[in-house]
Amino acid sequence: MPTRNGGSRVALGTDTSQTIALLTDTYYPIVGGGERHAQQLAADLRSRGWEVRIYTRQTDSNPPHEELHNGIPVLRIGPPGSGRARKRRFARALFRHLSTHSPRPALLLVCGMRTLGVPATAWGRRAGVPVILRAEACGEFSGAYLWQHRGSVERLALQVLLRLPLARRRRHLQRADHFLALAGLLREEFVEGGVDPAKVTTIPNGIDLDRFRPLGEGVDRREARCRHGLPPDAFLAVYSGKLIEGKGLDLLLEAVAQARIPRLHLLLLGSGEGMVLDREPALRARASRADLAGRVTFSGYQQLVEEWLPLGDLFVFPSESEAFGLAPLEAAACGLPVLSSQAGALGEILRNGETARLLPPRDSAAWAVALEELSHSPAERDRLARRGRAMVHSRYSRPAVTRCYEELFTALLPPRTSPTLPRES
Repeated sequence: MPTRNGGSRVALGTDTSQTIALLTDTYYPIVGGGERHAQQLAADLRSRGWEVRIYTRQTDSNPPHEELHNGIPVLRIGPPGSGRARKRRFARALFRHLSTHSPRPALLLVCGMRTLGVPATAWGRRAGVPVILRAEACGEFSGAYLWQHRGSVERLALQVLLRLPLARRRRHLQRADHFLALAGLLREEFVEGGVDPAKVTTIPNGIDLDRFRPLGEGVDRREARCRHGLPPDAFLAVYSGKLIEGKGLDLLLEAVAQARIPRLHLLLLGSGEGMVLDREPALRARASRADLAGRVTFSGYQQLVEEWLPLGDLFVFPSESEAFGLAPLEAAACGLPVLSSQAGALGEILRNGETARLLPPRDSAAWAVALEELSHSPAERDRLARRGRAMVHSRYSRPAVTRCYEELFTALLPPRTSPTLPRES
């Protein structure tokens, strides 16, 4: 039965004895680096002969409860809506489902451990199913995410109040079979939190280089911009990702307002609608003020991000905390020079002055100056774009990332659950 997302209804009672269950709090049609990675990984594993099934939270009443999305079975569980209470109810409903439906998955890959980490680890130990915990953001394992966006007084109070509960939580999480870090920063967080280093593997996100690439030869950029409702002759700075707290977007708007670039226009590619930390209404209100009026485009949710990215002159990513940074790599693959904060793992995956220009987060004056400098230096933009694209091609291809996951799964699973389809060489 067709769905509004181009998928179809699927009966989820088929054999799962060889299934990798990918558990994620949010999934398509929500857009973001984590959601895109989950889609890509599921598709790549399936193409290599693995059975993959997505279990996620039903964030609204529109997506079907059960569907096939791009050939991958997706089961959406829990009452529609957002908020922490619904997330907890989702976790309870998810593990009731896994307990009452058989046969059970061969392995759980948990993408994001805030909501699902502890219950997944407990369920896996009871059921005898290996559990891999993958951190989606800095502070997920330590619990620091709870106060990352708080003021200094509230932050200190939470650290004191939650010290013992978070210590108990970490002890529960340590019982997982394995841990995945996107970058060295997250590996350090696991190890410092008491995880055996031998149980931690670093695997970055992969980039679809067939999907994310520069404009094709003969494509008129001005015409393409007009088709997308963008000013054809602007100096176009593009941000891609969720419009939520912690992404530095308030700072970015201030920097755009301060920068002395007559043709500067900002494209915010994404949405914050329905998310707990949604900043989109506040950002729209700020953009409507006189110093920014007509200079900011909000695209809303866009599934085909790769159609928009190559239209820009510069990619901007002012995030205040980042466990990896998929969006800057996608932009670099599309041939855009990258201006990014150096927060979290961004300083690890991007090299300042070589593959990107890196700045401190939360410094709008420095961002305004950098915007001015790069707008006046096409040669510097071209150099950063060429080196950035070469870096993505050499380090972050999807096939290389998928092989790393296969090696880990094969090591954790008994031989009888390994894929039966022929593998490509």
